[in-house]
Amino acid sequence: MPYRTIESTLRNVQYKYIHRIIATNKYLFKCKLSNSNLCDFCSENIETIEHLFWECKHIQPIWNQLDFCSENVETIEHLFWECKHIQPIWNQLIYFLEQCKFRN
Repeated sequence: MPYRTIESTLRNVQYKYIHRIIATNKYLFKCKLSNSNLCDFCSENIETIEHLFWECKHIQPIWNQLDFCSENVETIEHLFWECKHIQPIWNQLIYFLEQCKFRN
């Protein structure tokens, strides 16, 4: 089993997010690999990448910790790779998502 750190896990999830290759329930259900296309966390909406990372009511408290306006973020790449203020938030987000989506 390879040694994993929060940083390597974060990098892995960032890569998957940017390249849109996260296996959401919407995709898994379409491939008949999941019994439902609903979000594993809220069970109320179809689980898309947007819902999983931004819209789900269980993710919102994590994002609400940020005290910045989206206008301050120049690009999504800046948000993922360069913004130092978001690192602790990403760590919480990764921990949250690993509980359900990224067990390996």
